[in-house]
Amino acid sequence: MRIWVSTAITTVVVVLFGAASFATDGFGMFPHEYDLRTEITGTGKAARIDLTWPGQVGSKPSSGDLPWSARARTGFGFFTLLATGVPEDATCRLLVDGREVVRSTVRGGELSCEYSVQDEKDAR
Repeated sequence: MRIWVSTAITTVVVVLFGAASFATDGFGMFPHEYDLRTEITGTGKAARIDLTWPGQVGSKPSSGDLPWSARARTGFGFFTLLATGVPEDATCRLLVDGREVVRSTVRGGELSCEYSVQDEKDAR
C-alpha cells in the first residue's frame, strides 16, 4: 500500500510539472518570438544595405540615408546585416527584445553585424 501511495504522489507531481512546463514553453515545440531591431548610426548615406532576418532566405538589398533602422518579429535563426559604402563614423547594432547583443564599427567602408538568435540565450 505504501509503495502505491508513493507512486501515485510521484505521478501526480510529474503530471502537474509537465502540464506547467507545456503551458509556459511547450517543451520547445512552440519557439519564442523575438522583437529584433537593427540600426545603422552615422551621417551621410549607405550605398547598399543587405539585411537577412532569421528564417528568411536571401536578402532584399536597399540603400538609404543614415541613421537607418529596421524592425521585425521573428523566431530563432541567423541575422545578418552588411552595409557597404558607409561613412567611417557609422556603427551598426542589433537589439533582441530591447537588449543590445551586437555592435560593430566600419572597416574599409563596410559595416557588418551578424548574430545567431537562440532560444537558450535570448529568452527572458
